Amino acid sequence: MARIVFKATPGLDLYLVWSTVVDSAVGVGTGAEVVEFLLEGDYSRREALAAVQRADLNGSSAHDAGMRLGWWDSDPIRVMEAAPRDAPPEHFYYLPRARMLGYAHALHVGDDKAAQALLVLQRE
Repeated sequence: MARIVFKATPGLDLYLVWSTVVDSAVGVGTGAEVVEFLLEGDYSRREALAAVQRADLNGSSAHDAGMRLGWWDSDPIRVMEAAPRDAPPEHFYYLPRARMLGYAHALHVGDDKAAQALLVLQRE
């Protein structure tokens, strides 16, 4: 499964479904909407519910040994597919965890420019 569920912020029913293949959000919505989205892929209902529950607890459904991508205290997350195309060589756009709520909200209302404005350009 190349998808991780991120909870936008504690106490709010808003989540991102993140693809580790394209390093971008591929879905956004409430917990119930995310479960339904995951069911359209290769998740069983039990797996989809467990992913949302892990995101509620940790900020992220990532749970492989040593993988803390998107956890409440994690490093910024690299964004590839949805990032602006103006990055100079050896630079990438990242989403700081502290900006996840604004990013998720912007995507949820269809404002891609506002979402991109929350990304930070960093040298790799």
